[in-house]
Amino acid sequence: MLGKMIYFKFNRRLFLTIFFCSFLLISCSNKNKQNIIVGEKEFLIKDFQIDNIFDIGHIEKIIKLEISDDSLFAFANRVRIDKNGYIFLLDEYSQQALFRFDQKGKFLNRYGRRGQGPGEYQTIRGFDFDSMGNVYLLTVYKIIKYKKTGEFLKERKIDILSGGTKIIRDELFLGVIRDRSKGLHNKSSVYVYNTGLKKIDEIGVYEKYLMKYIYFPSMLLSGSDRELYLIDAYDLCYNRYDIENKILNKYCFSSKNNRIESIWNKSGLAEEDRIKIKLRLHRFDEILYYENNLFVTEICRGSNIYKFWLVDLDNYIIHKYSYFKLINSPIDPQDYLNFNYIAGSYQNGLILVVDDSDRFNKYKNQIREFQNLEFTMKDNPLIIFFNLID
Repeated sequence: MLGKMIYFKFNRRLFLTIFFCSFLLISCSNKNKQNIIVGEKEFLIKDFQIDNIFDIGHIEKIIKLEISDDSLFAFANRVRIDKNGYIFLLDEYSQQALFRFDQKGKFLNRYGRRGQGPGEYQTIRGFDFDSMGNVYLLTVYKIIKYKKTGEFLKERKIDILSGGTKIIRDELFLGVIRDRSKGLHNKSSVYVYNTGLKKIDEIGVYEKYLMKYIYFPSMLLSGSDRELYLIDAYDLCYNRYDIENKILNKYCFSSKNNRIESIWNKSGLAEEDRIKIKLRLHRFDEILYYENNLFVTEICRGSNIYKFWLVDLDNYIIHKYSYFKLINSPIDPQDYLNFNYIAGSYQNGLILVVDDSDRFNKYKNQIREFQNLEFTMKDNPLIIFFNLID
């Protein structure tokens, strides 16, 4: 009898051990699983041709940012708005600094400085803020956490080169370009950290071609309060990750990328191969979330394709817009905006930037909201809220 009891307990423990290990293996493998969905079957797609960006939206407001010795910058590469309306602006090129302004453009503070000490950095790759207002700088070698008012809190060294970050439900999602610690063995496209800067998860499937050539999109990821959106580096696809249910769906659309398969299959890439990839690659270059919609740009430089998509996530409808003046034209694709570039999104649409006084004066008489403004090369760039909803 005693022997049977010992045998039963042993087998029960063995069963539970096997079950638990199997569960862990399945869970780990599911993190790198994705459901691939044909976009043309999932969405109703409508094509349009326009010759003015104001055909689909309007300027909601323009913010002229205060100039001081501490707040002067040249580029507003990334702009985000927090729940209180504060404007966070990252200048990646001239200042390598993150600034905070209030709703009227008054300068409040900046975060960290260049250097190698605690709270200091060399190159900023992205930023975001959590529900408590703390600010996180993603740099080449570490993540740095500050109070909203700029005081340094803590930092963590990281071994990844990242393409950007997005905080959702107080979890930091980092797009992975290269994991220096894993070399050729990385499997995940996104690493997840908590607000204590501890790595807690990995999701997605790493793009294998990044091991051969790094040519990254302008804006890699975006998100709502419940979902993360991530574009593929080398295909016309985007990923939608449900944070709560941990479901990853990949939406892929018809592309011209079969033309470069033979190049990718080479054991090594020469400079002429990289040039061909840049010209022939057909992909999404930017992705931004606003009020249950996505703004996505589609590009293929060699085929003169430059379109922007408005993706209605509730009704599964895509409006694709071709800008008339771009067809067979060598002009700068961003010229369709009448502005310099897209820097982010807010609840109702896009955040656009004008940092060129010549461009401002070119369109001043055509754009009503410009007519009462003065803007010179000595000013900080203008921040424009462009409404796509109303």
